[in-house]
Amino acid sequence: MERFSIFQSNYLIAVLALCGVSWWVSSAFAQSTTVLSGGSPEALIAEGLEFRQQGRDAEALERFEAAYRLSKSPRAQAQIALAHQALGHWVRAEQELLAALHAEADPWIRRHREPLERSLEAIRKHIGSLELVCNVPGASVRINGRDRGRTPLAPLRASTGSIVVNVSATGYFPITRTVTIAAGAQAREEFVLTPQGPAAGRALEQTDAQTLPIERTKPAIAPRNDEPRDSRSPRLRVAGWWMLAGAGLSAIASAVAWGVRERNLRTWNDDDRCAQDPGRSRDEECPGTASTWRRAQRYAIATAAATGVLAAIGAALLIRAKRLRTARHEIARARCGASPDLGLMCRWGAGALAHKRELFREPSAF
Repeated sequence: MERFSIFQSNYLIAVLALCGVSWWVSSAFAQSTTVLSGGSPEALIAEGLEFRQQGRDAEALERFEAAYRLSKSPRAQAQIALAHQALGHWVRAEQELLAALHAEADPWIRRHREPLERSLEAIRKHIGSLELVCNVPGASVRINGRDRGRTPLAPLRASTGSIVVNVSATGYFPITRTVTIAAGAQAREEFVLTPQGPAAGRALEQTDAQTLPIERTKPAIAPRNDEPRDSRSPRLRVAGWWMLAGAGLSAIASAVAWGVRERNLRTWNDDDRCAQDPGRSRDEECPGTASTWRRAQRYAIATAAATGVLAAIGAALLIRAKRLRTARHEIARARCGASPDLGLMCRWGAGALAHKRELFREPSAF
């Protein structure tokens, strides 16, 4: 009952910690979205266009994406495509621009179709296709570290130049290959995965059966395992890993909250936005921004502290599980010697772990 209570309490702590971390993560992401979507879609697009003129394309992309989340308008999607084009994200730019051009009934798209189609032609000068053939259905395909789906696949769009293609499947040796993509052309690559493990061993045995004799021996009888079992070790180990997972999520939440804090603090310190009236403080001119960066700072500090606590608890649980496992293996080691009556007596463990057991005794022949 005591072991069950320890196990139950560890899991209860892990579940409560993960729930708390999930709440911090959702709050931080919600706060980040609120900052970017504080205005109307039109205002966000206008702000993004100003950033584009200043060469701040990454920040402009954030505004356009926030506007699209609010309105789902083809105009916002077209601006997302043009921002990706400016950043050199050619495949993503083509995808977004094609989706925007499909909205033929949209008035803004109709007015700007001609320049948008010219942009699409310019984008396609940096894109080619890859036809990938694999002998294993369901194999995972990654290009430059990004997941692109599972075989069989339609021809994949990729940026021109050298790309790294990785194809892998469970039970097969993975293949990584560098492929060169030309603009407007389609490359073809065939990946033949080789099985590993027992399947490869059976194939080798069938191939060499006529040339190599196979020696089959009777398997040895496994010794009886009389070591005492302690179920706490695996349970503590699982709880420890849960704690470390919670620490990782908490660290992510802390980083997101700190990013929100930095973004709003820069706005709060901007004289053009929050210091236009000499008779008012920055908090009075930008109350929303001030409360946002201070709240995000508190979130970041709290989640950073939670990261440390969860990591410490997880490490302690894993160390405890390792010690229990070491002690269990220590008990399993036996030291044997002759007993006074010429029997064989074994001592399990070391020091205080003296568990004697007489295996056998036979009378002396003399």
